[in-house]
Parts: sequence; structure tokens; C-alpha cells
Amino acid sequence: MKLFVCLAMWSVTSVTAATSAFLLGVDYSEWININPIQIATDSSGSLYLLSEAPGTGYGLVTKLSADGKTILWQSLPGFGVDAMAVDPGGDVFVMPATQAGDTSFYIAKLNAGGSGVL
Repeated sequence: MKLFVCLAMWSVTSVTAATSAFLLGVDYSEWININPIQIATDSSGSLYLLSEAPGTGYGLVTKLSADGKTILWQSLPGFGVDAMAVDPGGDVFVMPATQAGDTSFYIAKLNAGGSGVL
């Protein structure tokens, strides 16, 4: 009985993973050399990954196509990033990391092409 249940679950997972809408099983770290901190999506289904750029301590935002197979752009804002939000239109907002003793708070918006901060 246990073998039947395992085979049934494996079959359902295989069929579901074959559809383009099932991306939760994708391990992006296999082909993008980053460790995601946060993931978001816009209304078109594009994926946005927030990570730390290797060896820099700076935030890195990567935009992937809706199918998760193509890197559309990467943006290195030039400062540490604690959090990211994406609105339905694809505008990306990042919250810079705060420094010890700093009581200021601000949000930075990346331009639509990901090439810098507006």
C-alpha cells in the first residue's frame, strides 16, 4: 500500500511539474549563483529575486521571465537591501539596510529596466 501511495504521488507531481504554470519545484540556485532572500512576482508572472551579491554585501535584484527560464535583468543598487516589494506593474521598491544608530527610513525605486535607482 505504501508503495502504491508513493507511486501515485510521484505520478501526480510529474504531471503537474510538466505544466508551465508549476515552477515551485525549480531550484534557481542551480543556474543562478545567488542565494535568494526574497521572491516576488508582478501581474505578468515575472519573478523577482532579492539576494546578496556574492562578496559585496550589496543587494542584488534579478528579474526572471514568467516561465523562470530567462534572466531579463539584474540590478545592483550599490547598497545593502533588507526587503523588496514589486507592484502589479513591475515597479520594484527596495528598502536599504540600516546602519547601527541610523534612525532614518527610506525606500528606493528601481527603474523599469533594472539599470539603476530612480
